[in-house]
Amino acid sequence: MNYLDKIKGPVFPVITAFNQYGDVDYTSTCSYIDFLCKKGAKIIYLMAHSSRLGLLSLEEVQELNETVCEFVKDKYPEVIFIGATPMYGGFQNTIKIAKKIDSAGADLISVIFTERYYSDVQVYSFFKNISDQISCGILIHEEQLNTINGTERMNWPFELLDKVISIDKVKALKEDAKQDGYTKKIVEKYKDKVSIIVSGGSKEQFLQFGSIGCQAYLVGLGSVFPEIAFKFYDAFCQKDFDTCQDIVENYEKPFFKVTKRIGWHIALKATMEIEGLMYRHERMPLIEVTKEEYEEIETLMEKLKCCHRRRCIFWFYGRHFQYE
Repeated sequence: MNYLDKIKGPVFPVITAFNQYGDVDYTSTCSYIDFLCKKGAKIIYLMAHSSRLGLLSLEEVQELNETVCEFVKDKYPEVIFIGATPMYGGFQNTIKIAKKIDSAGADLISVIFTERYYSDVQVYSFFKNISDQISCGILIHEEQLNTINGTERMNWPFELLDKVISIDKVKALKEDAKQDGYTKKIVEKYKDKVSIIVSGGSKEQFLQFGSIGCQAYLVGLGSVFPEIAFKFYDAFCQKDFDTCQDIVENYEKPFFKVTKRIGWHIALKATMEIEGLMYRHERMPLIEVTKEEYEEIETLMEKLKCCHRRRCIFWFYGRHFQYE
């Protein structure tokens, strides 16, 4: 499969649901994925942080991957599913779970390197050994590396990225350094070799890097309102940058202003409860938002929905574009 043609536009992360006791709620998680796919999502990404993999046991990471993958491939076979290896637990467990994800039918497996960085050989060997034992493609979750002393983090050296991206099964990269100058270099250097998913700024960031060849972006507000993500990407493809900027200014920035101050992951989970998509329950050491924070997010969502209704009318009558 040519992933340069497939990994494009909005990418939707799996948000893992928990019940009131902190157990993984696989049914609610798949129900949420069903909601996204019915709305038109084409890429579902089970990933390290949004999917709470750092809070799960190795057995739960494996079961979550298999459950979501099998659900997607059974009901929406045309949808790309990207699974993910554990954040922790040792290399042999990473290999074991990667093989299980591969067998379940994943299109790609997201692999993150969380150990301290000592050498290029160390990191390259990690990815090459995983690649040699699976048949599907790999997505590099390229967030900053932990340094030897453990008190600082560093961007991936380009010499290292050159080596890892040269591995035949590496097909995509999630650029997660969240440093615009570095991201720009990543896109310019590797856009013709792998599909690049930018994250951290969602639509505003994609406006900046999509214009120089970045193919995809991880949604933020789109996790709750996927139709806004599709409207934005359609406008971007049509070079209707006025509509793109309108969505950024009137939807994304107000949403991020509140949710990032409260805490992105727990605030997003609260918006999902408000919209009836899943409960806001978390697992320790994450805790759900407070009553006051929840009410603040409720107020925000009402404002966004009022804005949404006004813009539906404007886009339909003013731009001849029907927005459902």
